[in-house]
Order: sequence, then structure tokens, then C-alpha cells
Amino acid sequence: MEDVVLVIGSNFVDIYCNPVNVSILLPVISCWPNIQLYCLGKDEFEDGDLAEDFKVRSFIKMTLERSKIGVPFGSPGRRQKFDSMLVEKWPLIQSYALEDFGCGVFFTMHH
Repeated sequence: MEDVVLVIGSNFVDIYCNPVNVSILLPVISCWPNIQLYCLGKDEFEDGDLAEDFKVRSFIKMTLERSKIGVPFGSPGRRQKFDSMLVEKWPLIQSYALEDFGCGVFFTMHH
């Protein structure tokens, strides 16, 4: 499943997904309390620039007010030392620093 972002807190769940995935996710998440779902319609999603802009803005909205963010890292059975700069290489994380979206600071410097 591509293009799914979850921000899970003690009393909320924010989810970004694309319209292809929403039909898969809805049966699972429909009974969860305090969900904020970020998802474009199929027609809007077909406009690639609009879809990418919406994904970045959704991600920023989901994470901006959070003081700490946990990021899944590594894989079961394979120990690795965590390096925050590896996270900064992810395209969605890199978009956080773009001034066009209002943050203008590296994700790992803010969280």
C-alpha cells in the first residue's frame, strides 16, 4: 500500500491516504475514534501536482503541532543505529523544510 501516512497519538489518529487506498482502509479504521482523514477525491488525485501538494500540506498539518514524532526504523531481527539524517532523505520529510509550505526548517530540527 503506497501513500499512507499515519500520525498516532494517545487520543487521536491522523491518516493521509490516496483515493485508491481509502476503500481498503475504511473498513479497518471506520470504528476508530478521533480520526482525521486526509484524502483527495479520484478526480483531484489525477492532477499529479495537486496531489503532491495536498500530500505535503497534509503531512505538515499532521505533524506541525506535535513536539515529538516517532519514526519506524529498521526491520525485525536487524539492529541498526538510528541516524536522523537517513530520515531527512525521505522525500516527504524533505518537503517539510521547503519554505513554500511554511515550515522552512528541517523536520529533525523541529521534532
